[in-house]
Amino acid sequence: MTKRREYFLDLSDLDPRSSAGTVAQVHLRAVESTDLSALAGLMIESYRGTIDDEGETLEDAVGEIEAYLAGERGGQPLLSESRLALVDSVLVGACLAGDWDERQLPFIVYVMTHAEWKNRGVGKELLLAVLQAIRDRGHREVRAVITEGNTPSEILFGRVGFREVGIA
Repeated sequence: MTKRREYFLDLSDLDPRSSAGTVAQVHLRAVESTDLSALAGLMIESYRGTIDDEGETLEDAVGEIEAYLAGERGGQPLLSESRLALVDSVLVGACLAGDWDERQLPFIVYVMTHAEWKNRGVGKELLLAVLQAIRDRGHREVRAVITEGNTPSEILFGRVGFREVGIA
């Protein structure tokens, strides 16, 4: 069974200047329910070959995004706070947030970066933009759950200021 760890960030520690468009060519926008197909394709491309790759098909990814949009991944999606990263209208990354019913606070549900755009700062820019939007909404803290051993995500969230608080 895959272990997942819970992480916490006090949003008062977030530097609002840190999310100001640092990756050239990348345009960020809020997520819309009509982005389902593009998000599913991105999910497959971003997780392929990683610790979170369980051999899912595009159909599986569509189901996963549908479940997120339906509020079945912990709570209602926060679409206006979630962000897509586009380069010339091509989706290269996404950070999806939701309301975590169990904790009564927002959490980062997914951070996805297309394999061709990894290690270029896209994930960090997306995450920081989403955190700022959540903070602007009046929240003081946010959580995330990361698969144990997902070193790229552990590093990304650590650099932004998240700290581990236990097993999820």
